[in-house]
Amino acid sequence: MVYTGACKLLFTTILGSVLDKGGQLTVISHSKLQLSRHSHHFKVKFPNDKFRYTIDCDQPHTVLDAIKLHLNEQFTKMEKRKNYSDEKIIIQLSDVVKQSIVATHFPCSCIQNDECLIVHFKNQEVEEPRSQDDEILPREQYSVFYISKEGGEKAKKTTLFKNKTVKEFDYLCVYAKKGTTVKEALERDGRFVDFQDFKLSEDENSKEHTLCTQKVDKLDQKKFKICLPKNTTTKANCSKEQSQQKLNTRSVLEKAKKSRISVGRAMEESGSTEQLKLKKENFGKIEQSFSEVQRLVNLSQLGKSVCLLKINAFHVKEQGTGFVLFDNLILTNAHLFKACADLLRDERRDHVKITAEFNYEKPDCEPHKKEFKAKLLGKTGEANVEFGPPPANGEACLIGHPAGEVKKIDPTCIIEIDNRGQAVGQQLHPYKDKLFVVQSVVEALKQQGIESTLEGGCKADKVVTDNTFMYHGSSGSPVFDVGCRVFGLHTAGYCYGFPEISEKKQSVIEFAQPVLTIFESFATPGRWWSS
Repeated sequence: MVYTGACKLLFTTILGSVLDKGGQLTVISHSKLQLSRHSHHFKVKFPNDKFRYTIDCDQPHTVLDAIKLHLNEQFTKMEKRKNYSDEKIIIQLSDVVKQSIVATHFPCSCIQNDECLIVHFKNQEVEEPRSQDDEILPREQYSVFYISKEGGEKAKKTTLFKNKTVKEFDYLCVYAKKGTTVKEALERDGRFVDFQDFKLSEDENSKEHTLCTQKVDKLDQKKFKICLPKNTTTKANCSKEQSQQKLNTRSVLEKAKKSRISVGRAMEESGSTEQLKLKKENFGKIEQSFSEVQRLVNLSQLGKSVCLLKINAFHVKEQGTGFVLFDNLILTNAHLFKACADLLRDERRDHVKITAEFNYEKPDCEPHKKEFKAKLLGKTGEANVEFGPPPANGEACLIGHPAGEVKKIDPTCIIEIDNRGQAVGQQLHPYKDKLFVVQSVVEALKQQGIESTLEGGCKADKVVTDNTFMYHGSSGSPVFDVGCRVFGLHTAGYCYGFPEISEKKQSVIEFAQPVLTIFESFATPGRWWSS
């Protein structure tokens, strides 16, 4: 179980010493001397607010932290929005160049006096979260330059950004500490696709090129376009190379919505009818793979580590699935514990009850139960679980407790990144002649953030997607590959429903978090055990 606790801000004061005329030792705080030099002011405007607010900044911060610190009341209204996260914020510079935007971690020292920042909130993430914040330096130690939303040579039809929402603006303002390479600067920015090789061409003189391996020192205040060599590939976080998909490959849903045609026709035009046929053939092979007796025996044995979790916090009840990772540690999803995530450790003992039920495999059986008082433990499983990286495609299998029912096994297939849009369209195929229904469902899915998971989204290469019937109450289920190794933790899905017809919701696509990524967060000091 991973809790995201409040950040602990550590401030280290560097002390120096000098002798005054009387020979007495005088201690000087260099940090105070430095802070006294950091003094400037800028303005901030929020959406749906006609006023501009002035920030008198006397300490180095990122622009987002400065806004939160000085305009807490105004910013709190934004945080109350549904599905809020810092990564969904876009901050616009109003005056430096026409319609340019900065990252939320942009240093306030690079903001000019009386500059006006306009805060926008989007429905999907536009930049990657940063694992740690760097020290904010004086302006002269940075180089600040601008990248056009339009691609340059060999990049005009290529996806350059992790979310296309940023293309509503003309330029992306990038900062980097002097001595940093251009490639490092764009990777640390969090809004750009990670290209293995590229160069920058100046807007004013397209024949002047800067290689991605060159330093940023001489780029200050210049404007550029990204240029690519032939057969460019992108570098995914898992260090595998994937071909960069072109911008004009759109999902069936987007095509239907923009062209005002039925999903059925859009599927025919995009060739996804044939794709559906191939999917059915592949799924038949997958069912065959997971019907081998020995593999079923192995999965049944591994299933002994899977349990039904019931959480009761302040009489708010949640249920999901978990599995014994090793020894006495059960792994599941943190969102099951929303009601108690902000409690102190001592308060959890009094207000939170967690029940783990093992071997719940028959409706009339008596499961092995273990209750824990605000401390999540497991039981030593008989199974020896192995782990592995997520496969790019092929077979997969989930074991969990959908809707709190008996343990079930669901063989499924991994949906590749470039096929996710088509997969969503296939799920909505029954409504192909009801354009209003499709459009309302599409809008509901977008509000849930589905675009971040589809091709080109900021989470596209960070999750593994599939279609499974176990999308309610099975959050936390282990996902196995054909070698019976756990590669993912079933997390959530994107659902829609028609309350006037049925209370049951339907899912268009589900996703799992790679367990190796979760293990990396375990290895980061202070990320999970300190809270």
